[in-house]
Amino acid sequence: MWTTQYIISQILVFCALVLMIVALLYTNKKGILLFRTIMLGFYTASWAVLRLWATFGNGCFSVFRMTVYFFFKKNNRRPNIWVLLAFQSGLIALNIILWDSWLSLLPFVDSILLAYAFWQDNARIIRASILVSALLWIVYSILTMNVMSIIFQSISIITAVYSIIWYDLLGKSSILRERNCENSLDTNAEMR
Repeated sequence: MWTTQYIISQILVFCALVLMIVALLYTNKKGILLFRTIMLGFYTASWAVLRLWATFGNGCFSVFRMTVYFFFKKNNRRPNIWVLLAFQSGLIALNIILWDSWLSLLPFVDSILLAYAFWQDNARIIRASILVSALLWIVYSILTMNVMSIIFQSISIITAVYSIIWYDLLGKSSILRERNCENSLDTNAEMR
């Protein structure tokens, strides 16, 4: 179990964990997208090291999707419904091609959910979707016996619950609020 591949994958998941926590501390979509995209890159690399190819394919597609969404947001544009439908269709085709077992269904459902969540602009829906995503991934991680990923998803659940309580239920402002930004947005309006 403790092969070089496994240890490398656990280090990559740890790096992803740090980036995921930073992503959830942002109230604006652009910050969440940036750090979540980088996080997905590390997490996807860990699946490649473990040779979980269906999950790796989903991860690559998710990194591409998040990068496209980030550039839309950076240019203050919102992707239209056709962009979402193209991503959903691509995910369905990819999962048909890379189907391994019923275990492949968990990353697929997660990808479909997050494709919608990050397509729209409501950070509350994004945070709620990240919570559901973490629950799906913790099941996947337990079934694949990926210890660092179980820790990652557990912390992801705690961080998502914290951010939902802090921002959505209590209405607090961002811990990492950017000051004096050229492209500053009213983050409170974006949250609601």
